[in-house]
Amino acid sequence: MPSFDVVHIERSGSAVIAGRAEPGSTVTVMRNGEILGRAEANASGEWVFLPDRPLAPGDHELSLLARGRDGREIEAPRVVVVSVPQPDLQVARPAGSPEGAEPVEPAPVEPRGPVAVALDKSGLGDVVVLQGIDAGVAVGDLVLETLRYDAEGRVTVTGKVTPGGRVFAYIDDGFAGEAEGDAQGGWRLTAGEPVSLGLHRLRLDQVGEGGEVLARLETPFARSTLLTDLPEGERLVIVQPGNSLWRIAQRTYGEGLRYTVIFEANDSQIRDPNLIYPGQIFTVPEEPRPPS
Repeated sequence: MPSFDVVHIERSGSAVIAGRAEPGSTVTVMRNGEILGRAEANASGEWVFLPDRPLAPGDHELSLLARGRDGREIEAPRVVVVSVPQPDLQVARPAGSPEGAEPVEPAPVEPRGPVAVALDKSGLGDVVVLQGIDAGVAVGDLVLETLRYDAEGRVTVTGKVTPGGRVFAYIDDGFAGEAEGDAQGGWRLTAGEPVSLGLHRLRLDQVGEGGEVLARLETPFARSTLLTDLPEGERLVIVQPGNSLWRIAQRTYGEGLRYTVIFEANDSQIRDPNLIYPGQIFTVPEEPRPPS
C-alpha cells in the first residue's frame, strides 16, 4: 500500500516528498488530480520525489498511485493537504482590549509557514500533522495539539508537556484518562468512554509528583454532524479543535478545494481562511447543482 512518510515544503514552495510502496513499483504523485511526477520504490520499498518546480502559493491536495511490477495499480488511502503561503503574507497574533481600556501596542506579526497534514480520503479518521501547524492551546509547558473522535465518539487527544510529565484529562468534569510525556514531551490518550453528540468541555491538568496541579487548560469542543433542522439549502457546522476549512469542505462536498464556498459564506467571521477557532458556527451552503 503506497503511503506518505515525509512531506516537507519550504516557504518558496520547493518540496521533498517521500514514502513507502511495494519494492520495485512506480509511484505517481498527483496534485489536485493531475500528475506532479513519478518515483521508483527501491528494494526496501522506499521512494523519494523532488518536484522540478516549486509548488505555487495556495492549497494543494497530494495523492499517490503505485503501479507494481505485475501492472496492478493501488491508490493510497490517505492524501496530504499542503498550504503554501504567499511570499509576503503575515498573520497577526490575536490582540485587543476591552471597551474603554487604554490603547495597547499592536501585536507583533509573524510569517505563516507552510502546512502539510495527512488525512483519510473519506475525511474521517485521525489527522497526522507532517509540517507546520501551530499548537492549538497552551498553558505553560502543557499543550493541546489535536482532539479527534471516531465514528462511535471515542475521543483521542494529543499534545506536549515536559518530558516525563503527567497529564490528566477530564471531559465534562469526568476523568477520561492520563498520559505521560515521552522523551520529546509528546503525549497521547484515548478516553475510555465515547461522548454523545453535542457540546462538551475538555480539561487537561499537568500534575506534579505530589499530585499538585502545575498547569491547567480547558477548551470547549463538539461532537457534531451537519445540522439538518434548518431552512432548505442551509446547514451549520460547529468548528472543533484541529478543524480546517479544507477538511470541512472535504467532508461536505468531497473536495477540499471547495473551502472557498464556506469562506465566502462566512466572511463576516473569518478574516483569514487559515485561522478558524473551536466553537465558531459556520453556514455551509449546498453545493450548486450542475445544469441538467
